[in-house]
Amino acid sequence: MGRGLKRGLYIGLIASVVVAVYVWFKYRPDGVASYAEHLSNSLFQIGLLLLIIGVVIFSRLFSFRRRYNLPAIIPKGKTPEDVAELKAEDEERNERDKLELAERGRDATFLVAAGVAILVSILLTLDQML
Repeated sequence: MGRGLKRGLYIGLIASVVVAVYVWFKYRPDGVASYAEHLSNSLFQIGLLLLIIGVVIFSRLFSFRRRYNLPAIIPKGKTPEDVAELKAEDEERNERDKLELAERGRDATFLVAAGVAILVSILLTLDQML
């Protein structure tokens, strides 16, 4: 988990720098306030994108059917042997997922990166809120 936090901080800070350079070249803002506003809006959007990616990875969304033992939609023409083979593969993947989760835990890299990007976005507009 600690590795994910450090990587998330690095990704969040790198995303902030890349967005700052992009906003500078794209908008050529007149003053600091205009630059901070454009940068805040762009960073917030990047933060939301990282949040979506982070939730999908953290929750292991794409393997939910297999992990919760939901029945697969079996196309017509499958024999019982094919169905048994598919179930055996699913059980093997479930065991491998359990071992991997126990060893490495959940990866919070993108969640931390999203938090960093959104926090920087909020800090850039703090003077406008007060």
